[in-house]
Amino acid sequence: MRNIYKVLLVLVFTINTLFAIEESNIKPYMEVKINKATFILKNELLPRETKEKEVFALLDDIFDYKLMAKITLGKKYRTLTKIEKDNFIKAYEQKLKNSYLDKLKLYTDEQTLVKELKKVKKTRIVLYTELIGKDGVFKINYKFYRNKQSQWLIYDVELLGTSIIQSDRVQFKNYLKEHTIAQLIKIM
Repeated sequence: MRNIYKVLLVLVFTINTLFAIEESNIKPYMEVKINKATFILKNELLPRETKEKEVFALLDDIFDYKLMAKITLGKKYRTLTKIEKDNFIKAYEQKLKNSYLDKLKLYTDEQTLVKELKKVKKTRIVLYTELIGKDGVFKINYKFYRNKQSQWLIYDVELLGTSIIQSDRVQFKNYLKEHTIAQLIKIM
């Protein structure tokens, strides 16, 4: 039974990545993704490492880690070599995932509600969600952009009103005043 579950999950993830999300489908698409992630997190039979892999397999196709990395460095990104860019993107993606894993460890029985989808620009949409837990309601907003291939991808997440990208951008800018990009990559 467990192997059938894994095969079905892999099949669902593969099918999901073959099609671009249309604007009108972002909300239901994310509801399905969030519900699947919640199901994975609540499954007490799965070891933590398996949960992590399955959640990332579920979410990786909707996050634009490369764009997120570029935004966090701002103009500095253009000055990097190709190797430095590649290394930074990989390190930043891992940093985001590690941060998420830290929050994953705190997951108990919260419920996530997908509230509304709002178009803020022609190529920008925000999906408003709420995480309802014992300690209150926490707002999580997913910021999407439409890329050149007309795919809608997440380029930022706001947690409790704070942009992950903007927060990292300030930290990286301050760090790079006295350190190299290689040092930044190493500590990430």
